[in-house]
Amino acid sequence: MEYRSAIVDECGEVMYWCSELEDYEIEQILEHHTEWRKTCVEW
Repeated sequence: MEYRSAIVDECGEVMYWCSELEDYEIEQILEHHTEWRKTCVEW
């Protein structure tokens, strides 16, 4: 089993894979989408 960090919406759907983003991009996305969160998902 492998896990990846992702930004997910309020329903748990992956919106972005963190490995494809810079840290500042992750911060900006989460600031503008307060209902989204960063988590680990099974890949």
